[in-house]
Amino acid sequence: MSLTLDALLARLDSLDPALPASFVGPQGKTQGAWHVTRLTMGRLSHIDCDEGLSTGGEIVIELLDGPLGSPMNVRHLARILAKGRTALAGSGPIPVQVMHRSMRHTVEDIVDGRIVLDPVHASCRPAERTSCCA
Repeated sequence: MSLTLDALLARLDSLDPALPASFVGPQGKTQGAWHVTRLTMGRLSHIDCDEGLSTGGEIVIELLDGPLGSPMNVRHLARILAKGRTALAGSGPIPVQVMHRSMRHTVEDIVDGRIVLDPVHASCRPAERTSCCA
């Protein structure tokens, strides 16, 4: 289960604002003077294999590894995310995904300024609920 934008901001606010921030996942850690290139909110409508309809939303933070240099600190990252939450009405309770090195990840935890990522995998929502149409 991925942290929501509100939960991510609350966790960042509890850290030392000068602490270097980084994102860490199976493909490694953000490099050098990485930065957030975009914060996107999307409204989604789905039809699953059992023909059930559902709606939801997604927040995606796009990251770009930078050249050598200092990584963004927690304060700067939190300011960007807070500005996005204000500008994108209703984004606070939506789970966050991170696009890093051409892969989508969920945000699983924050440890000492390191935002821990887990790759997003395909899943069958009807099978997770009860049974699948297959």
